[in-house]
Amino acid sequence: MTKIRDFIIAVLLTFSLEGCSQERTLLSEEIKNINPYSVGQKLIFVSSFGIEDTLTITNVEGGRFPDAIGAPLNEHFVVDAFRRSTTVRDGVDIRILTFSAKDPKYEEKIDFSFSLKKTRLQMAYVDFSDYQSRAELNLSTDFDSYDDVLLFENYPKRRIFDSEIVEFYWSKSAGYVRLIQKDGTEWDLKSIETK
Repeated sequence: MTKIRDFIIAVLLTFSLEGCSQERTLLSEEIKNINPYSVGQKLIFVSSFGIEDTLTITNVEGGRFPDAIGAPLNEHFVVDAFRRSTTVRDGVDIRILTFSAKDPKYEEKIDFSFSLKKTRLQMAYVDFSDYQSRAELNLSTDFDSYDDVLLFENYPKRRIFDSEIVEFYWSKSAGYVRLIQKDGTEWDLKSIETK
């Protein structure tokens, strides 16, 4: 019995020490600076059918590292939001943006995720070099005009539903400004309210 216990302890120590010896990969300042959000902001979106939904930014945090045995120690920067829900009594917390530092398999990347009433954007990964090389567009909505917009398409390999987001427009100064569902419904940023 003690041999089994000693073996388990030796294995656990090996894995924990291996993690301590790994070098941490940090995010570049360039990628951190593309985050336009701050805690307390309310993002109000309106659909092409007049439905309104609000997200409140609850967390903007860098310096996070994955917590798992054998996980690469690449820094993550995350933006979380809270959305009231008609199906969940207290609402839902969602991660709307994640920046990940370069690791042995990938370069620096951005994970765009989003959720509004009856629509969602699930994990649209973009390499930071792709983000940087895209041409900026002009976009006018019923609520504002932007001259620093990037268009991204989200066509995952899995089957997607009509209510899922297939295109989104990202303003370098305002963040998400337009989301388009597979069925053609558009969600435009109406306003950003700051505390």
